[in-house]
Amino acid sequence: MWLSWHDPETPAPSPPGSIFAVGHEVGHLAHDLFPGGVLVGGGPAEFDQAVKETAALVADASVKAIFEAAFMFERVRIRADIIERLGDGRWALHEVKSSTGLKPENLHDLLVQTHVIEGSGLKIASANLVHINTGYVRSAGIDARGLFSSADATAEVRAGLADVPMRIKDMHRVLALPQAPQRRPSGHCFKPYECEFWSRCTENKPADWIWHLPRLNADQFAALETAGVESIRNIPDEFSLTAKQRRVAAAWRLGELVVQPGLAAKLPTYKECGYLDFETLSPAIPLYEGSQPYRRQAAQWSLHRRKDGALQHAEFLAHQKEDPARAFAQTLLAAAAFDGPMFVYSPFEGAVLRELAQRLPDLAEQIDDLRTRLVDLLPLVRTHLDHPAFNGSSSIKAVAPVLAPEVTYAGLEGVADGGAASEALYRLATGQLQPGESEAALKRGLLDYCKLDTLALARVHEVLEKLAAGESHQ
Repeated sequence: MWLSWHDPETPAPSPPGSIFAVGHEVGHLAHDLFPGGVLVGGGPAEFDQAVKETAALVADASVKAIFEAAFMFERVRIRADIIERLGDGRWALHEVKSSTGLKPENLHDLLVQTHVIEGSGLKIASANLVHINTGYVRSAGIDARGLFSSADATAEVRAGLADVPMRIKDMHRVLALPQAPQRRPSGHCFKPYECEFWSRCTENKPADWIWHLPRLNADQFAALETAGVESIRNIPDEFSLTAKQRRVAAAWRLGELVVQPGLAAKLPTYKECGYLDFETLSPAIPLYEGSQPYRRQAAQWSLHRRKDGALQHAEFLAHQKEDPARAFAQTLLAAAAFDGPMFVYSPFEGAVLRELAQRLPDLAEQIDDLRTRLVDLLPLVRTHLDHPAFNGSSSIKAVAPVLAPEVTYAGLEGVADGGAASEALYRLATGQLQPGESEAALKRGLLDYCKLDTLALARVHEVLEKLAAGESHQ
């Protein structure tokens, strides 16, 4: 909080499809629940004017609802998503979220907003969270009354209001400090959301900071910090670690790749094989008739096929003007019509295929046959390989550049990770391109990224085979 006020980060762009942008879309759609409501305009710089505009709308009995109402009380500024005028002179407060239910952090928002609004002279009869209804099925268009559900949090808000003034006083005390409070970076920096200052607060940590130990729990982290241990290399031998954590520590001390025995027995033999990767999007606002909020939409695949030692590549990217599920499945089944294992690097592809089989019963048998061919290399890497440069991760983006240095994600433009891919697919599906962004460039970025993922998987598999062959000849 102190940094956000006194030394903020430059806000990251929020392209269409990002969590922030989708939140705005959801908030705007929720206005349809209150016909005739009036929107209060203005950004942070126009807040004082927004307060005056809100007051005028409150005084106008013909205004049944106010969107983005602005209030200030006890040096706290708020913008309420929706306040609804009730027949008895009181108001209903509606906080809108793209989540699927009431969360503790939403209750904090409602508490502070209710305190400020009532401090400004209005009486709140109910405090509610308007959220996405996952049971909603889209028809020809979006029906806001079906898309949203409402959770009544009035009782919780009333029970917690007495504590709000002290919390506000404490926040003002923190903001008045000449320097930021000292807080050690730890798991709390990700609850309920990742803190935007994480990189800044950890930039001076050693490369082998104990945070990078996989599945390090809070008690372990606290005990090591209390003992003054920041580096993985310096963890005492007697300190209690899991087998995986101990292997990671050994790799850091040796400064090289550590391979556990038994790899050869886990790799299937084959005459030809494939390497498969999917990209999907899960929009809060369903895009297609018959689809539901947050239902996964398979929209892109990449397949590298190895035959006689050579790699061949096939790919698919949906047009997305209509539900891409059938085209995705049909093109994939055609490209995968060969014998041999299909290597993946997570359970994700299997889950997507399972969902496709349920949605496309006429193709279910073929899809299920393909799913039985999947071989996940991630558990093999996680249990058999450790290297300092993995930074405690077994993800393909951590592993591939180490095992196969010719594989690099650094040169990708626009789409460089799964989250960016999902956002890009959303922009393609909705036509909401960013300024200066072309559809052709967006498609090229998606295809390049997905192709690199399966190429990286193929190269990692090659290294695993070489390591397994060396083990077999020992």
